[in-house]
Amino acid sequence: MLIFVLTMNKKLVSIIMPVYQAEKFLCDTINSVLAQTYSNWELILVDDGSTDSSGEICDTYARKDNRIKVVHQLNAGQASARNSGMDLAKGDYIGFLDNDDCYYPDTVRILESNIEDADADIAAGSYVARYENGKFIHNTHSGAVNVWNNYEAMKEFLIRESMDIYVWTKLYRKTFLDKYHIRFEVGRCDEDFLFNSQAFLYSSLTVMQDSPIYLYTIRDASTSRTFRDQQFLKYLEGTFYRVNEIEQMVVKHYSSLAYLAKRQKILYLFMILSVIVKHDRKKYANYYNEVITYLRKNKRQMLAERKYCGISFLGALLIIVMPSIIYFYFKRWKGYIC
Repeated sequence: MLIFVLTMNKKLVSIIMPVYQAEKFLCDTINSVLAQTYSNWELILVDDGSTDSSGEICDTYARKDNRIKVVHQLNAGQASARNSGMDLAKGDYIGFLDNDDCYYPDTVRILESNIEDADADIAAGSYVARYENGKFIHNTHSGAVNVWNNYEAMKEFLIRESMDIYVWTKLYRKTFLDKYHIRFEVGRCDEDFLFNSQAFLYSSLTVMQDSPIYLYTIRDASTSRTFRDQQFLKYLEGTFYRVNEIEQMVVKHYSSLAYLAKRQKILYLFMILSVIVKHDRKKYANYYNEVITYLRKNKRQMLAERKYCGISFLGALLIIVMPSIIYFYFKRWKGYIC
């Protein structure tokens, strides 16, 4: 039986979910939207060429609830699927959800209320992470609400203490995204980071509430941790593109924040270096040399920011004076790969 939900005097929130090979998790994710205490939403499911039963699951839900729309497209990647959803969205606000995560019951209500009350372009919240075995990574959340202008929001975005880089913890005013033609760059690594850097650059106000609104599940087979040669090359190209783009953008528009952009770049170059030396330094020699050259050129800030980057003084010193043996250090390094 098709369910019709009537709402009055509430802004419509479009929730965009790319779907790909997600039959194991998809029902839980969609059910978390159906459980929202805020009822005036539309869920746009973009089936990105799934070959399992994901597409059929999407169609089944759409037949039962008129708020759920389904688009089937040839596989083009998450960025393309999100853009397709944005083009079809009818809502006043746009949010995002990954096909193997979940919203909390009050997610949409909190974000919509905050963005309306602050008359902001972006509303943001926090997330809780858990492993597939159900074990949670515990973080404290203050519940504090802050409203920032674009300079302040960009600063918090670069510091990455109060606000994460992900689009799925945020709600965006649709007219704002359309006005500045903010969309996901297809074929790029970490499209969330690039999308949000543009959003914070042009936003008038961002409201941030440090309360958990999103449940993120860390999968063992996460693409961020499993690399084949082609994937790894794409990762290298995408990461270099991203850190260079954000550094140039910040220097151009917020020169006083350039040191934070450089700190971000140093952090990601450490990550790149750790992966290169564990894979094949000779095969990726161009990237390896570019990383070493940049880090040595910026050795003072690298040494100053080593704790932020999760690397010891010894590791930073080896990069400066003896990069040829850095492999042995990174074999034992406990830093993470984004």
